[in-house]
Amino acid sequence: MNSRDHLMEIYKKFQTSEDLLRLLYYYPTDNNGNYSNPLSQDKQNILDMSPLEKLNIIKDRIRFTKSIDGMGTDENHICRIIFYAGRRSVTSNRLTMNQDINFDIIVHREFNDNDMRLEWIKDVVDKILVYEDYSSFGEVKQLSGKEISGLPEGYIGYQLTYNFGDLIDK
Repeated sequence: MNSRDHLMEIYKKFQTSEDLLRLLYYYPTDNNGNYSNPLSQDKQNILDMSPLEKLNIIKDRIRFTKSIDGMGTDENHICRIIFYAGRRSVTSNRLTMNQDINFDIIVHREFNDNDMRLEWIKDVVDKILVYEDYSSFGEVKQLSGKEISGLPEGYIGYQLTYNFGDLIDK
């Protein structure tokens, strides 16, 4: 099975999306407490940062394992996407499968209260998943979404589930 390859293809799209990285990384206010748009041209492009700095941001904000490490502390308010395989089903073609993939989007209320960051990230994730081209997927469609409970105080989350049809299973 090529489950890892399928997830890595999505991961590569996420880690090269400047908009997504900015939404996950940049705080919603400046040092004076004024709103600061994470997509502003005044902010440094994350993809242009040093390789180590960029890698550290990506490793902290995009994960494959359900983990809230580093999210419960008062001084480290962040946004994170965690994605992982869900239900898998057979198709009429023995060489392909349908795969559900869950995307948990978690944001601190400081981000969400300032610019509805959770909704913003959901929109960008949807664009990446539905409108980008993938070499090993057929049709991609959103199946469901639901609130995530049990997060550290101050965090909210939403789980999106997408179905990736006709995964080539060679």
